Amino acid sequence: MTLTYWPNQGTVLAYVKLGVVPVNYDFPMDLLMLEVKAGPKIACWTDTQFSVGDDITFVQLGDTYICSPRYDINEILNLPDDSENDGGEPDESELRSEP
Repeated sequence: MTLTYWPNQGTVLAYVKLGVVPVNYDFPMDLLMLEVKAGPKIACWTDTQFSVGDDITFVQLGDTYICSPRYDINEILNLPDDSENDGGEPDESELRSEP
């Protein structure tokens, strides 16, 4: 048997508001069906409301997958878009000058 790994990110395919308390949890959660890029479709529990097409991240806790929103750290920290950055040495415009 060969182990297969896939990223812990996916896209919501369906969202069902169940309000059920999963085993080993103290509060009600809802169920998502998500598609993992280059991986399987999985079900995961969440206490956050989602819509079809939302990007999420998930973790496996025992036999249960828990989902949360996937955030863009650049947007959270209000950083400029660096999509043109090639990952190499910074050019002159990217260097900070000391006062």
